[in-house]
Amino acid sequence: MKSNIIIFLCLISHAIVPTLSLKLYEIVCSELLHDNGHCFDELQADSRINSATNYQDLSKFILDMAITEATRAHRYLIKNLNRTPNDPAIAQCASAFYNKCIGALRSSMSEMVQDPQSAIDDTKIAGDQITNCDNALQAQKTRNRFAIGVLNKEALLLTEISVLALTHLTHSGGL
Repeated sequence: MKSNIIIFLCLISHAIVPTLSLKLYEIVCSELLHDNGHCFDELQADSRINSATNYQDLSKFILDMAITEATRAHRYLIKNLNRTPNDPAIAQCASAFYNKCIGALRSSMSEMVQDPQSAIDDTKIAGDQITNCDNALQAQKTRNRFAIGVLNKEALLLTEISVLALTHLTHSGGL
């Protein structure tokens, strides 16, 4: 009788395990305090992220996505600066904030393996630069601030997700 109970419990535990199996990006998105539905949608669309089997690869792929998004926002800002060269907020965003943001994300990518904590710190700096841009646009009441704000929000979300993924490197050794 006792062995039947043990076998039954083993069968139940094995039946439950596959349903609890989450992809790494799903774990990271579930840790996001806001906008995690958008996180799931954004990350699952990238096949590299969807198939990542360790946090080092996942972090690299998410950082790459963050760099791409920040670069896209930077290009948009430069186009706007060419149209409205007298807007100080757009000038700050295009020349200072996003240059620092992209530089910090690239630095994070290069430090990720050897020094995950520095990578986390750099990624946070990148996010701060995006926030600085958004604040400058709001304070200046820049004409295109809503369109730029959408790009800022997307880039900021990816930096936040990157920080969460990188944090796993400090705990798991990249696994």
